[in-house]
Amino acid sequence: MSHTQTIEKTNDLTQDLLKVFQDLDVCIAEQEAIIVEERAAMKAFDAEQLTALVERRARCQSMQGELEGRCSRLINMSDTPQKMEYFIDRYAANYADDLQSMRIDLIRRMQILERDQKENHIRLRAAWNVTTSILQSIGAIEVNQTYPNTGYTRQAST
Repeated sequence: MSHTQTIEKTNDLTQDLLKVFQDLDVCIAEQEAIIVEERAAMKAFDAEQLTALVERRARCQSMQGELEGRCSRLINMSDTPQKMEYFIDRYAANYADDLQSMRIDLIRRMQILERDQKENHIRLRAAWNVTTSILQSIGAIEVNQTYPNTGYTRQAST
């Protein structure tokens, strides 16, 4: 490969990586907005909104997986070890500080996003359990007995 081809490859890889990072930024921002909207929908007991948010989240997570795959393919196209920081230093030396900063920020936001998604899942599960319990106690939904009501089991009196 000639020096000119190496420079062109380097510029192409740098631009590709920058585009992937920018797309990841948009994708993560969308997921951050979904978390905020989920919390508002939970407070309002808005089942329709929660369903729509689940669909949006699935699309965003699919896009995020695709973008992470593009990052892996970029690294595989290069002759660097399987680490993004080495890839950036090798192929984007002129933009290394900015790209490394973007990479670190994206990783930090993805970690926060994962934590917030788990927290929302727990909140949704708790809200579902409370709602189901209330509906069962007022007779709005039938409670299936786990064990048949026989003379062998009695509830202890207080």
